[in-house]
Amino acid sequence: MQPPTPSKPPPREDPMWSLWQAKAPEIYERIYYQSNPVVTAVNLSGHRLIERTYPDGTHFARVLEVGAGTGIHLDFVRHSFDDYLVTDINADLLDKARERHAGDPRPINYEIADALALPYPDASFDRVISVYNLEHLPEPHRVLEEWRRVLKPGGVLSVAIPAEGGIPWNLGRHLTTRRSFAREGLDLDYIIAREHINACYRLVSLLRHYFEDRDERWYPVRIPTPHLNLVFACNCRTKVNGEPADPFHAVPPTRMGVA
Repeated sequence: MQPPTPSKPPPREDPMWSLWQAKAPEIYERIYYQSNPVVTAVNLSGHRLIERTYPDGTHFARVLEVGAGTGIHLDFVRHSFDDYLVTDINADLLDKARERHAGDPRPINYEIADALALPYPDASFDRVISVYNLEHLPEPHRVLEEWRRVLKPGGVLSVAIPAEGGIPWNLGRHLTTRRSFAREGLDLDYIIAREHINACYRLVSLLRHYFEDRDERWYPVRIPTPHLNLVFACNCRTKVNGEPADPFHAVPPTRMGVA
């Protein structure tokens, strides 16, 4: 009998990446939502845009938020619900979300879940929410198929992503966020190269392929291109009995894309 082949040790992680992973739960919200009024306004726009379609009086029975991070998006949800499930793969971030909404009387629950392989049955939710998450995930076409799987017929997928690759976004990052990361001893360009693996225009193309019934919005201008905008937001409806659901009419066409 031959002795077992010794397993290879895991590859040594880059020190910069390890530093970012250690610091992210503590500094993410401060950098992206508190460090600079321009950065704050841009990042808040995605949360606001996908909620404009669903004001007070709207109701979704079951809501799933994937990649919820520290739970910021719940601050912007105005519609009612019977169950709101906050999920993230990072336990430290999920603890931050739980602390943030400790006094919230609404029916909110928290679970660790992988957005690429959700541990929920088909047609489980009336709404799935993803804010600044899809740009991070490998094989985004599979991810969208997975999110669509857990949506009920006529359910809504709400997505916000940065206009990655556009001139405004790249210039803004150079002038603002890079400085905040440098003060923490972090190389933003390296971190973004590893984290933001999906360009905006590719994700928009995938969303348009998988969902015929969409309410698209761009910030800050209405022209539908990442080269003039900073954020893309979209509410998408799944089909009912194989047919597209009724289109969205909550926002007049002349105002689409204006925050």
